[in-house]
Amino acid sequence: MCELSDEDVRWKPSPDRFSVAEVLAHLSHSEAHCYRARPALAPDAYIVKTVGNLQHRKTKVL
Repeated sequence: MCELSDEDVRWKPSPDRFSVAEVLAHLSHSEAHCYRARPALAPDAYIVKTVGNLQHRKTKVL
């Protein structure tokens, strides 16, 4: 991202397409609000490993 200028990050190929900034904002929102809820919705589908005070979740192969 360091190589991209502010103008590059905000550029959209067409009005109905996303800019790099919009894609990154969407990914950030999805990670923070969507994917973190998955373990609560299906706790048996995840393997949880605690290292120090951090928990790492990995999807089980079903």
